[in-house]
Amino acid sequence: YNGGHYLGESLECLRTQTYRDFQVNIFDNASTDETNDIASGFAERDARFKVIRRLETIPMGDNFTKAAEDSDCDYFAWRADDDLSAPDFVEHLVEALDSSPQADLAVCNIRTEKVYRNKTNIHPVFELPNGRLRQTIALMFGSHASWIYCMFRRDKIATRYKAAIDALPHVWATDHATLFPFFLDRAVAITCRTEFIQRIGGDPSRSPYSPADSALEWEIYGAFYRFCADHVDRSDFNPMERRLLKVALVRYASKRTFRFQKMLWHKLSGH
Repeated sequence: YNGGHYLGESLECLRTQTYRDFQVNIFDNASTDETNDIASGFAERDARFKVIRRLETIPMGDNFTKAAEDSDCDYFAWRADDDLSAPDFVEHLVEALDSSPQADLAVCNIRTEKVYRNKTNIHPVFELPNGRLRQTIALMFGSHASWIYCMFRRDKIATRYKAAIDALPHVWATDHATLFPFFLDRAVAITCRTEFIQRIGGDPSRSPYSPADSALEWEIYGAFYRFCADHVDRSDFNPMERRLLKVALVRYASKRTFRFQKMLWHKLSGH
């Protein structure tokens, strides 16, 4: 929505990928800037690009959900209007899923460019330890929010993202909630051969998608914990492993939503 500033660069990054056999569906959420003109220009020049323009703006979560539901493909990846990737991003993630039939998600290195601070952070992928419980915990605490922009088997992500959106009272942390079931299933293929580039143009704390007050933060924290705990209860782990995972979830929810100690201090101090 209204992503014209970076959109051309982002679409050009996709157009020049080394892997060519894919389609780019551009879901324009009724933008009022030059977004539609830029998107239409790519569609006119390259048959792989298709523009789906909303007649009216819908919530961001709904736009993401419909993008997954309305795409006809086996493998699927979201791309925000300002994000980039290495030229071989699609190639290596397709390769990772092709070679790992047990995986429903393929991830890679993440580079975060904080444009508003002129700062870059690198989040490399890692080798999973032995043992299913250790693997799940490693994925929980070693993952990155931008893994949501890596590559999924579409039949899995379409339902799991919607489940996360429906369970949480706000879009905040829906990325981590969506990823969590993949971690429980240990259904993640990891490649260090490429990278996704997340660009953050402004201070996230001032984003219109940030929760407005501390009461909503508590609500999100609680809903996130319950969502993950429910998935633990339905997982293939034994009773002891489930108890250990639920203990880990207290810290995990704090890491992926809001710091529990900070929320508690605000509550006790009346902030």
